[in-house]
Amino acid sequence: MPPQLLLLAKLLTFCTFLIALPFKFPQPFVPFFTCLDNVPGELWQRSLQVAYLVAAASLFCNRRVRLSLVVLGISLLLAILSSRLFYSNGRLFCGLVLLLTDLERDRGRPWLLHFQLALTYFGAGLNKVFHPDWRSGQFMEALLNDNFPSRLYGVVAALFPPMSVARIMCWSTIVIELILTCLILTGKRPRTIIWCVLLFHGFVMILTGSFYGIFVPAVATTLFAMVTWPERVDVEYREDSELLDHVRPGLQAMDFDRICHWRPTSTEHWLRVTAGSRTLTGCLRCDV
Repeated sequence: MPPQLLLLAKLLTFCTFLIALPFKFPQPFVPFFTCLDNVPGELWQRSLQVAYLVAAASLFCNRRVRLSLVVLGISLLLAILSSRLFYSNGRLFCGLVLLLTDLERDRGRPWLLHFQLALTYFGAGLNKVFHPDWRSGQFMEALLNDNFPSRLYGVVAALFPPMSVARIMCWSTIVIELILTCLILTGKRPRTIIWCVLLFHGFVMILTGSFYGIFVPAVATTLFAMVTWPERVDVEYREDSELLDHVRPGLQAMDFDRICHWRPTSTEHWLRVTAGSRTLTGCLRCDV
């Protein structure tokens, strides 16, 4: 599995534990499929939790990675299907990303993850276009006044005619989500896409003070699918640096894929890292 996708899966799984999501798996209650009403509730709940915990441990230990992702994704999706009250857009997105990461090829563009991310923004934008409260600005007005009171919004909105700021924010959100859909599908300028997504959600979090459950962390980790991982990293270091001589063995031990190639030099830089066409140099003295 490509390193960036493995990192994506581990970070996303770690995020689920940060909010204790596996321990919130429900017993069947008002499920999406009535056949789950006949399943023993506690046995169902404990089985999903144990499967999720075992698969997560296997993933973090790099054992049976693809099988672990299948178990993680299916466990989370089954937990959602067993209770309508447990459903949320963020949890569904998280389960789908874990499952789709396993289905990605070892080489080439991760189309499935790109399509899932684009579909998320397209669905969100299209839903807002047909929602009268979004078109009128009423949704944003209620959101920032009642659900998540924002002093910044109140100050800015008071300077303009009623509902004008809310209407602009609603339509700006729709346009941004549809533009992000097009950018993600084209796959061009991945750095621009990453910054646009982070700034967009960052601004929303500042206004509302909410991560929207696991949705924002899940989207942020999925952006690793936009990253191209280098196949080789050349690391040049000053051969007279005693500190680097002590640190280097530990750094080499953490290079599980063995893509870093260390070479001592006598240059003025104490460290020079080259990955593809990008170079990072360190000029500070670190001798001991």
